[in-house]
Amino acid sequence: MPRLFCLAMLLFAASWPSAAGAGPARAEPIPYEELERHRIAGERHVRAPEATGSEPRAIELDIAVDETGRVVAVEPSRRNPASGRLLADARATVLGWRFRPFERGGRAVPASARVGVAVFPPERMPARPVAFPDVPAEAVTIRLDRSGFGGVFPAYSVAVRGDGRVTFDGRADLLVAGVFEYRIPAAAAAALVDRFRAAGFWSLEPAYRAGGEAPLEQALTVTAGAETRTVLDASGLQAGMPEAVHRLQRAVDEAADSERWVRGNERTLDALAAQRFDFRSDAAALLLVEAIERSQDAIALGLIERGAPLSAPAPPCHGCWERDVHDAALAAAIRHGRRALFDRLADDARIRRMPDFARDDLLLAAASVRSPAMVERLLAAGASMAATTYGGGGVLLEATDDHWEAASDADQIALVRLLLARGADVHARDGIGWTALQHGYDDSPELVRLLLAAGADIDAGAPDRTPLLYLTEDEEIALIALEAGADRTLRDPRGRTLAEFARSYGWTRVEAQLAASP
Repeated sequence: MPRLFCLAMLLFAASWPSAAGAGPARAEPIPYEELERHRIAGERHVRAPEATGSEPRAIELDIAVDETGRVVAVEPSRRNPASGRLLADARATVLGWRFRPFERGGRAVPASARVGVAVFPPERMPARPVAFPDVPAEAVTIRLDRSGFGGVFPAYSVAVRGDGRVTFDGRADLLVAGVFEYRIPAAAAAALVDRFRAAGFWSLEPAYRAGGEAPLEQALTVTAGAETRTVLDASGLQAGMPEAVHRLQRAVDEAADSERWVRGNERTLDALAAQRFDFRSDAAALLLVEAIERSQDAIALGLIERGAPLSAPAPPCHGCWERDVHDAALAAAIRHGRRALFDRLADDARIRRMPDFARDDLLLAAASVRSPAMVERLLAAGASMAATTYGGGGVLLEATDDHWEAASDADQIALVRLLLARGADVHARDGIGWTALQHGYDDSPELVRLLLAAGADIDAGAPDRTPLLYLTEDEEIALIALEAGADRTLRDPRGRTLAEFARSYGWTRVEAQLAASP
């Protein structure tokens, strides 16, 4: 599930640059991938006040974000094990996070998300100070190397010389691969050297390892005149690596503007133009698909405007059915909920000419990102309401399941109403036997009422002890389930009675109702 994966990723990638509603508008739940794309600033971790071995590996929090992208509320989730200073530090850290505004239907909306903050041991400070070599900035070269699990972390190196020359070598799992040479102001390069000097880089240990295979390794290497020193970070924050190393890694990326190549930003296209990149080449067409997968809409739209050929051959077995980049880009736009790109690329006649299974796959993808407009257009172009995933789930199940991303026009209630009106089977089950009601266990009370009104079985999943009543953490949804006649005699997967289950979540209203009518 995305929530669990989010916590794991935060533990492994804490050195990387990631509730209740706010205001009168309903807070929009934000999936993990969208949350990460919108992240601007904020640390992902806190330090345990003292290492006892009993600290949680991560603190789970529910956050509310206002329309400007500012975190305005932070509350511990009901499963959160932290308390005291550690919880206070995590809340203070998350209140410092900033996001680009989240949009739905073309306007900024308040948002909510469940996030994880990794917990690391105290810093292991240098044993003794060692002076940075006394050489001018022009005699210094600073290099950052990142490598890790394929498909998870970008692999690249970037070298910044004290005179402002930069070499970026992008190897894998980033927006733009290749070797690029450019310059930054000499003053900016000198300031970077000064940061390493002030941080006592030569005093740091040569390696910080947490033990076992690290999913991400990062190495800082500084050559100053005739001397060279490397500091390796192999999940180092989990081993007490000083914050200074983490900040220096980030400083190198910021000075070199690595982001233009790694995930893309407003400078990417001009930077490519400065490298004499051919925007009308097949490489530009493939970059378009990568941009839809990894970056902002503006980059993909800009590539189209600069002439990226949509008729170029599709990436090898991208979906194994696309005829060209146009098909591949359209599929990526739907899968990642990019409504502006869908509107730019969608062509009804092209969609009708697709194989039935391909058109149906696009419909399921549009349902998974909860876009009513994309779903309606695909249905009009011949997609089938009978479409199912490899796991057996149908369109309604895709609309209610948790996913990585959501479309900019995501509206789950409007989508579910549309699907029910088109004949979606509210009793359909996926490969593990779950219905839409079970998948929507914590989405919203409105969704639960809508599915129940359509005839959903409130006790679906009861034989396996996974009916809605024992899945949800939302007391309002639990009360709706009781009102709909949910079986109170069942026990949860841990064998607890409903009263015990309610007490563990602090459901005072449910407890009162059980006491009044046991």
